[in-house]
Amino acid sequence: KVEADLVFLATGFEGKDKLREVLPKPFRDLVVGKSSMMSLYRGTIHPLIPNMAFVGFVESVSNLHTSELRCRWLSGLLEGRFELPSVKAMMGHVAGEADAMRRTTRFYRRHCISTYSIHDSDGMCADLGSATLRKGNWIAELFAPYNNKDYKEQ
Repeated sequence: KVEADLVFLATGFEGKDKLREVLPKPFRDLVVGKSSMMSLYRGTIHPLIPNMAFVGFVESVSNLHTSELRCRWLSGLLEGRFELPSVKAMMGHVAGEADAMRRTTRFYRRHCISTYSIHDSDGMCADLGSATLRKGNWIAELFAPYNNKDYKEQ
């Protein structure tokens, strides 16, 4: 259990518009800019707003485990299992993700990380102290697709 000042749960469409309505004015364009992409470290924390978390806004339909893994990552952060890097390092990480998406997906207009998600998931696992190689043998690591069962807690 974590004490929180506010928990905002939103379902459905138009998430960008919902966020603009709930966030204080200084953060509205910072969090959800004109590109409709959120610059979130590990898909969860905006580097300039470290006391606010977004789980589920950055989605990928091909990776059903993403939100659950991000919830576990956020829980680990709140429990103090690891610390966030510097703002500069987080901004560099987010910029690197955006560059990878520009080069690897035609869906850049929406934040789709399907081609980047294994790397992203490995980073969250490493932060949590979990194994980044999830298959158990190198042949499966190279050739078998990842799925939600690969990210069960161990």
